[in-house]
Amino acid sequence: LIELDGSVELGAAPAIKSWQAQLIPSGGNAAVILRDRADAALLAKVRDVLANVSADPANGIERVIERAEIERVGGFPEADFVVDFAPGFYSGTALHGELLTPATSKGTHGYRPDHPEMHASFFLKGLGIAPQQLGVVDMRALAPTFAALLGVDLPSAELSALALARRHD
Repeated sequence: LIELDGSVELGAAPAIKSWQAQLIPSGGNAAVILRDRADAALLAKVRDVLANVSADPANGIERVIERAEIERVGGFPEADFVVDFAPGFYSGTALHGELLTPATSKGTHGYRPDHPEMHASFFLKGLGIAPQQLGVVDMRALAPTFAALLGVDLPSAELSALALARRHD
């Protein structure tokens, strides 16, 4: 689905001659974008490739999401497919070589929020903030929380600031 231009040299980014579909890696998931969304044959071909690769659990693909569901949940507006990886797997950037290679890092982002083992820790300490348990925090609430603490308006925020317990020191 991606045709390289010329030979591939070790350590060099290969030149792309043409492409029908591209992968946009985002850690625990990756968007697949078709060059021509109106090409029904290409859509079917990519769907088949993704179905074949995801059929083998050893490839670490938990599920493939198609455009209608992507739009419904509000992710990757240009994606035709999203590949969700199982914990321990994530997308790479190589255009050639083996499908699976050992990771060069030990952590990433991009996993769906329904993987509790992938939740990060959030600590906030400061003058006037009381100790408390906040539970699971949506990361989109962080910027409005910091803005509120600084007395700054953030009208474009998707969520409200966290309701922090305050204390008077």
